[in-house]
Amino acid sequence: MIYEQLGIEPPQDTMTKSWQVFQERILLNDQIPIDYFSVFREMADLLVRLINSRFNLDPYSIPDISVGMHWGNYWGCNNFNDTYGERIKHPHYYPQSFPQSNSGAIQAWIYPIESLGVFRKWLMTTYVKEKLEPYLEKKVRQNTIPKIEKEQILAAIENKSLLNKKS
Repeated sequence: MIYEQLGIEPPQDTMTKSWQVFQERILLNDQIPIDYFSVFREMADLLVRLINSRFNLDPYSIPDISVGMHWGNYWGCNNFNDTYGERIKHPHYYPQSFPQSNSGAIQAWIYPIESLGVFRKWLMTTYVKEKLEPYLEKKVRQNTIPKIEKEQILAAIENKSLLNKKS
C-alpha cells in the first residue's frame, strides 16, 4: 500500500523478476516459422530449472546467448547445413527493461525443425554436462551470482536431469 501511494513498484525477489523476464521474452519471441526452432524457445525447460534454482535472468545473465554460441559452433563443425538444410536469421527481441532492446531486434539463428531432436540431446548431454558450469563460473567472476548460488544451481539441475530417464 505504501508503494502504491508513492507511485513506485514494490521490490521483487530474484525469482519473481526472473519469471517476469522469462514470460516477457517468451511472448516477444513467439513468431518462429513452423519449419524452424529457436534456441531460446527450445531451452525453456532448462531456463525454468535455472529460475527455480534462483538464477537471476536479467540483462547481464542471458544463458541462451551462451547456448546459442555453442550450438552454432557445433552446427558448423558437424556440417549440419548439409544434413538438415540451412539455418536462417530471424528477429529476436528483448524486453524494454534490457539495454539490448535499444538496438531493436537482434538477428538470431533459427534452425530447421528436422534438427530439433539433435539439439535437445546436445543441450542435455553436452551443454548441461560440459558448458553450463563454465558459464556459471564466468557469472561468479563477474559478480553476477554468488559462488554458493552457482553450486546450488548445478546441484538442482543435476538432480532434475532427464539424461538417464527413458519413457
